[in-house]
Amino acid sequence: MHQLRIELIKLRHELTNKNQTIGRLKFLCRERMTRIDDLNGKVEQSRQQIRRLDLQNQILIEMICRLASSITDAAKGCPTRGVPRWGVRMARPKQDNPESIEGSVQVSNNRG
Repeated sequence: MHQLRIELIKLRHELTNKNQTIGRLKFLCRERMTRIDDLNGKVEQSRQQIRRLDLQNQILIEMICRLASSITDAAKGCPTRGVPRWGVRMARPKQDNPESIEGSVQVSNNRG
C-alpha cells in the first residue's frame, strides 16, 4: 500500500510537470505567432514602400528622359567651339592661383 502511494505521488508530480510544460509551450506558441504576425506586417509595409519607390523611380526616369531630350534639342542650336555639347562652360582659373576660379559655372539656356 505504501508503494502505491509513492507511485501515485510520482505520477501526480509527473502530470504536474507535463501540464506546466504544456502551459509554457502554449505561451511560447502564442508569442511566436504574435511575432510572426508582426513580421508579416513589416514585410507588407516594406512591399508597399517598394511599390511606392518603384513608382517614384519611374516618374524620375521619365523626367530625366524629358530633360535629356530637351538638353539635346537645346544643344543642337548651341555653338560647339569651347563649349561642351550640353552647354555648360566652366570658369577658368586665375593666372596667379590655379586653384581659385574666377566667376562660376555658367549654364547656357539656349532653346534654339
